[in-house]
Amino acid sequence: EPVSGNYYPVNSRIYLKDKARNIQFTVLTDRSQGGSSLADGSLELMVHRRLLHDDAFGVGEALNETYYNGTGLVVRGRHRVLLSSVEQAAQLHRTLAQSMYMAPVLAFAPAKLPDYLQCCRTTYSALAAPLPPNVHLLTLEQWNNETVLLRLEHFYEIKDNAGNLSAAANFSLQAVFKQPIASITEMNLAATTPKKQISRLEFTPDGEATGSVKPSNALYDPAFNVYLAPMQIRTFLVTFSPSFNLG
Repeated sequence: EPVSGNYYPVNSRIYLKDKARNIQFTVLTDRSQGGSSLADGSLELMVHRRLLHDDAFGVGEALNETYYNGTGLVVRGRHRVLLSSVEQAAQLHRTLAQSMYMAPVLAFAPAKLPDYLQCCRTTYSALAAPLPPNVHLLTLEQWNNETVLLRLEHFYEIKDNAGNLSAAANFSLQAVFKQPIASITEMNLAATTPKKQISRLEFTPDGEATGSVKPSNALYDPAFNVYLAPMQIRTFLVTFSPSFNLG
């Protein structure tokens, strides 16, 4: 199938790159969609798939989603389009994709402003300093009274060629948080097992490995320095002094 066989899932963005003219055309999506480039220089996205006839792949019914009254379901989405040089593209689309995915959720309720300000905390930050611009705070969740689950993600790739943003990040967690850190335990990504207890199979590749990856530091130093390679995610259980909470 020349069309369906060349459609791929687009979870956050799709782009066309012209290295000869140093131009990149990027489209950011607000949800997962289908995407393809069926001709040179073309790009298309399938926001919603609706079939009025069975596609003969075994289901025996058409993929025809409707409202309660039988009319066809209409899907509305939002796309952001970027046109930039190849060198600037990653700095633009990676940060913007994070802001689209992590956009604030607005909630409304009947209340008088003085009463709301008196009973509710309107601002809060557990950070004393910002994270490096290439590091994303993926998870910050209360684990128990004194411990939080923390996931940090380096969301740039080496091939992005975004200067220092594409390089490894090395920073102090103690300098980032306001509260003194008592201890840190690195976990597997699912936060079910301490990393030091994980035993993995070791394979000997044919030939020599290309490139090298610096091993993750063990966080034994007082500053709790964290090393993140490009596209790396690390998970920690961070224990603070007893007075700490997420507010």
